[in-house]
Amino acid sequence: MILKASFALLIVAVVIWLGFRLLDGPMTSTTSLSTDTHSSQFTTQEEALVFLEPYIKLATKPVDLAYHIVYQDNSQGVPGPSDWDMKIAVKLSTEDMSKWLEGFSVTEPFDMSWVSEVLKDKNWNLSGEPTFYSRAGEQLAVYKSDGVLFRWLRTF
Repeated sequence: MILKASFALLIVAVVIWLGFRLLDGPMTSTTSLSTDTHSSQFTTQEEALVFLEPYIKLATKPVDLAYHIVYQDNSQGVPGPSDWDMKIAVKLSTEDMSKWLEGFSVTEPFDMSWVSEVLKDKNWNLSGEPTFYSRAGEQLAVYKSDGVLFRWLRTF
């Protein structure tokens, strides 16, 4: 009887401990990726590229870039899927453009009102109309002759 009571007490203690661990966060220490960051916050383009690496894979290294990354890391505590709204503008060399378009299909135009906010510190000349592309969760607006690509990834 004493053995059953001790075992039951041990089970209760483990359940309580696990409950506190879930409220506290994951059992391993990790850094949250949550952010609301503009590329203009960095002194150099290299710093901006390094910051961007955990959030998105770039097909090639851009000649220039600008972005606004909003990322809600929901892996802390009781884990769930993360949410993001990433607006990225890249200036590419002509030979790299096709690598950025792999896996995308031509689509209808989408809202590009965010572009001026992302490019506020850039002086990029855009000519003509963009071609629009998409795949699950991502949209591209491409000014091929200018070597400029706007990429919008979002879950919300």
